[in-house]
This record gives sequence, structure tokens and C-alpha cells, in this order.
Amino acid sequence: MLKKILEKIFKVEQEELSSIIKDAASIIILSIIVGFGVNLFHPKGFSFISTSVQKSKNIIYISSEEAKIKKEGMIALFIDSRQADEFGISRIPGAINIPAVMSSISAKKMQENFENLSGPKELVIYCDGASCGSSQTLAETLIGMGYSKHIYIIKNGINEWESMGMPVERSGAEGIKNK
Repeated sequence: MLKKILEKIFKVEQEELSSIIKDAASIIILSIIVGFGVNLFHPKGFSFISTSVQKSKNIIYISSEEAKIKKEGMIALFIDSRQADEFGISRIPGAINIPAVMSSISAKKMQENFENLSGPKELVIYCDGASCGSSQTLAETLIGMGYSKHIYIIKNGINEWESMGMPVERSGAEGIKNK
């Protein structure tokens, strides 16, 4: 039936249509074989990667200087992935706190901030530093929940941010202070 439809559309004889289909199938099969052959013998080759590896490519580590540019340009939402008590002590001004824990508290924080998270601003996540890991965990959680844009992580966290003299809000006996 498909052949008859194609015959009417392309106005060709059945023999000619069969020849065209065979030629097309041969070209496709040959292309696949050549592609795999090139992949096998090419020095770098083409890696077949899982979607989880592909998704992790949406996570980009940046320096404090790059984060500062995003902050000054007001193009990013800063997210502190540390625990609430650490966030209460010090934070980058304007940051929101979404702890990188797999609990209803974290999910509730994400729901509370859904409009900000899915808005046009970029996301910049930070924690204590390179060895902290909560920024990576939170970024992977967001990507797992369907966030498809790039997520930026401050490579050396708030510790480097503060040591470079960039602004930090602190809570103390007299309330929040800017350093």
C-alpha cells in the first residue's frame, strides 16, 4: 500500500520506486558503517555518552571574579547550598538558601522559589569551597528535576568570595551587616 501511495506522489513506476528505495537503504547502511569505522579509527573518536553525563555538562564551574560580574550585572540568582544555620551566619547579599539535602525541606524551598529558579536569570550556586560538594549536589538535583539551562557553581565557594573582599552579609547581635 505504501508503494502505491509513493507511486502516485512521485509518479514513478513500481520497478523504478523499488530501485530508489534499495538505493536509499544502501546509502543509509553504508553511511552507518562508515561512521562507525571512522569512530573506531579516529584518534579521539566519538564517545557515546549517557544522558546523565550529557546533563552534567550543563554545570559550569566559575571563579569568584566571574560570579562577581554576574552579580554586578544582575543577571544571576545566587543560591547558597549550605545548611540554614550557615546561611544565617553569612551569605552573598541577595542569595537565597536551598540546602542541598534530599528532604522535604529542600523540596519545599525549591517550590517556594520556583518562579526565581525558572525565571530568565542564570543560577549561580555556592557553598563553602571546592571540597564542599553541596553545590554540585544541588545543581544535579535541579537538572534531575528538569532544569535545562546552564548552572554555574562558584568553584571555591563563599570562602574565596569573602577572602577577595567581595560583599558578604553577616548576622550578628545587631542584625545583618555588610562587610
